[in-house]
Amino acid sequence: KYQSGNNIGNITIYGSTFENCQTLNGDGGAIFVCKEEHSTSYDSNHTLANYFNSSYCCYSRCSALGPENQQVAGYGPVMFIFAKTIEIFYSTAVKCPPEGQSYGAQFDLKSNTIRSSYINSTSGRSKYCCAMEYRNATSGYFKFQTFADLHGGFLTSFTDLEKTLDISYCNYINDEILNPDSDGGAFIYVRNCNVVISNFCFVDITIPEKFSFVFIPENKKLTITLKNSYLEKDLESHLNSVFQEGNSFYTEN
Repeated sequence: KYQSGNNIGNITIYGSTFENCQTLNGDGGAIFVCKEEHSTSYDSNHTLANYFNSSYCCYSRCSALGPENQQVAGYGPVMFIFAKTIEIFYSTAVKCPPEGQSYGAQFDLKSNTIRSSYINSTSGRSKYCCAMEYRNATSGYFKFQTFADLHGGFLTSFTDLEKTLDISYCNYINDEILNPDSDGGAFIYVRNCNVVISNFCFVDITIPEKFSFVFIPENKKLTITLKNSYLEKDLESHLNSVFQEGNSFYTEN
């Protein structure tokens, strides 16, 4: 855990391995960074440090446990980061958590600017968002990532983004969408922003009976666009609420 407090708060982690890391208060299994710690919840309000970078790192079997129920708890079993600028490059997460499930994404990120690319995330389980969550970013990108063997209510979550964010060239392979509650599961959770996604690949995805490609809270009128992406034919019927352009669909033999 790092709190910058009155310091500027620039954090760089390079070429490091985090294995079997745990936190018992539910915040950030391997890493938790903020300026000042406040409360963790659906809308966590920890304040922002200045800068965070993690490059060429490996995160294995890390958990964000909770004091009351250690089987269903925690935000960010890999990292829980609050910084004005966040950069995560060329990194891997495997079996985070190794057992049980977290509440939130392996990479739970809140920032003005988020840049992530070349992230491989494999084998994890979450009640809600499983892979990566972007909160409040107004600039940056989300590209060249692979998310495999993940199980969660949502695979990715975007809240309060600007439409100019580049979300492209990512692979989702052999993942399972779960029903987190009565609303059903989805590939992507979007709360307060329009999103354009391009050049994504979805292969061997297991979906529940109650499923949507994108989950948008009630009373929200948002626009989701999916372009030049590759999906299973069985998913086509779930794209009625999504604007499409140049997508391809395949049928398994």
